[in-house]
Amino acid sequence: MDRKTKFSSLLPILAALIASSPWPLVGLSAQETSLPSPREMKSSEGPTTGDLTLDDAIQILVRRSYDLRLKYQDIPKARADVLSAGLRNNPSAFFSADGIPYGNYSEQRPGETDYELTLVQPTDVSGKRRRRIQLAERAQRVIEALYQDAVRQEIDKLCTAYTDVLGADIGVRAAQADVLLESERVKTIRDLVRQGGVRPRSDLTQATVNRGKAETALKRAEAALLQSRRDLAALLAIPAAQADALTPSGTIHDKGPLPPSADDLIRVAMKIRPDLAAYRLNVDRAQAQVRRTQAEKFEDVLLFYTPYQIQTFPMQQAQAAPGWETGGLVALPVFDRKQGDLARANVEVSQTQTEVRAVEQQIANEVRQAAADYAVSRSSAERYERDILPAAREVLESKKRTVAGGVVGREELLAAFKDYNAIVRQYEESLLRLRRDALKLNTAVGQRLLP
Repeated sequence: MDRKTKFSSLLPILAALIASSPWPLVGLSAQETSLPSPREMKSSEGPTTGDLTLDDAIQILVRRSYDLRLKYQDIPKARADVLSAGLRNNPSAFFSADGIPYGNYSEQRPGETDYELTLVQPTDVSGKRRRRIQLAERAQRVIEALYQDAVRQEIDKLCTAYTDVLGADIGVRAAQADVLLESERVKTIRDLVRQGGVRPRSDLTQATVNRGKAETALKRAEAALLQSRRDLAALLAIPAAQADALTPSGTIHDKGPLPPSADDLIRVAMKIRPDLAAYRLNVDRAQAQVRRTQAEKFEDVLLFYTPYQIQTFPMQQAQAAPGWETGGLVALPVFDRKQGDLARANVEVSQTQTEVRAVEQQIANEVRQAAADYAVSRSSAERYERDILPAAREVLESKKRTVAGGVVGREELLAAFKDYNAIVRQYEESLLRLRRDALKLNTAVGQRLLP
């Protein structure tokens, strides 16, 4: 077999490598998996088959995440605090008997006996109960906003784990292509060594070492893919037995429109970021605490009501005289015992207002940085698509035409394929950065603006 025939027999293998290349669009096809279908999980926890999109993964996360389940329990506890804050004080009953003799009254020892049944009801005259309810309701709103922020942060973790699986899968395919190229290079050099020493045996040894390195890199890539799947399964509370077969269905290629300007994104974040909402609601809670402390300066008024009061006159043998009585007990506010609590509450208001301004500045910086990172990543990916990849493909096609004419050797063509695959891998990494930066921008704004 002449050299030109050998080159022609190799072209279908190399063409398969190009066909498997993600250029110009990198994506993951839907594959069968043992993971329960998210669409059927809504009504059943049983195992089914299907794809896992990012939207479905988010729905599973919100419904099944152990961390979110634990944080959600704070909301019913806050509602219970509102109920407790609205409870009223129970009345008290007081019974007394005055003038009970040792023995009996007589003419020598005259006297009378009084019997009384008195009800005592503490009465809130300064609005303490109403202020307690307002304080508990504002604390509940803070808890609800904190839970929403916990969901936002968990979704950010999910997006990172999701893209890690996509990136690890691409890494495995790239490592497989490297192993195939190194194996073909070993075959090529072995043929040249057998052709009477065209190449020294040391070159064959070096090629074999390079193939071993590529195979080791493939094993590491497969292990990284397995670990990334398990990390994603842990976030979604998916059983460990199903984690190894977890295969997300999605793309890392961003073809969506450009996001709004950084200033517009900051304005959106200031309106909808749940952590900022929690800090603002905490200001309202602190102000409610001030009003409650002011109301507690005045003690409850104790109202007395005696519906049954009777006096007996045993010596006079007269009829008992029933009656009733009422009265009240008021604590005089001579000494203000809430000065320290009120001063502390006012300081807390000032402190929470300062925290709001600090968080607003931090959010603005986060959004601005995330928008800048996304712009750089998108520019890099577009440059690969517009300039670098077409030029690399043109060089590869030129090498293929040259080989078809029998001008250069098969080893040089393999080197050209390896260079092209390196460029494609760089392009894939730029797309992964773009995908991560897009999801980070969504997290920074607090809303899914980019797909």
